[in-house]
Amino acid sequence: MRSLKGHLLIAAPSLADPNFRRTVVLMIQHDENGAFGLVLNRTASISIQQVWEQVSDTPCAIEGTLHQGGPVEGPLMALHDSVELSEIEVISGVYFCVSAENMRTLVEGENRTGLFFIGHAGWSFEQLENELAEGAWYTHPATPDDVFGDDSDLWNRSLKASGRARLEGLLDLKNMPDDPSMN
Repeated sequence: MRSLKGHLLIAAPSLADPNFRRTVVLMIQHDENGAFGLVLNRTASISIQQVWEQVSDTPCAIEGTLHQGGPVEGPLMALHDSVELSEIEVISGVYFCVSAENMRTLVEGENRTGLFFIGHAGWSFEQLENELAEGAWYTHPATPDDVFGDDSDLWNRSLKASGRARLEGLLDLKNMPDDPSMN
């Protein structure tokens, strides 16, 4: 099994499940025990401050909208750029945390880039592999810009990038002449 940790799962245009229609999921873990990821392009209708007030007495110094990480309930989670608060390195420059202590440091601090999530996406052993085989998802390696950049058109951009990568994989570009008409 090839791990998709650090990759984007891009919902195929035909994926009709309302939980995942036109979503882009960053894979946090993917191994023989299953898969876990966070939807990057779906915001919740609640702010980080509102949620933080419900879970802590400490002040929240950051502003922003919370993201709906997926249909599975769970604790407050974050993707961020602070290696010292990392519980999992997803890709270089993108870290995951869920512990109360690390979350408190993130919301109290300044000069950090981060996204906060409620809910996540999860798959049991081989469930994701079956969905991939059915064509429900495309994959593409993630970058920090995919995670922390503007998510308003992330699905379209990611879909195009994964399509280009699939096409390049089918073509033998290193042996292609500079002028294809000379082929």
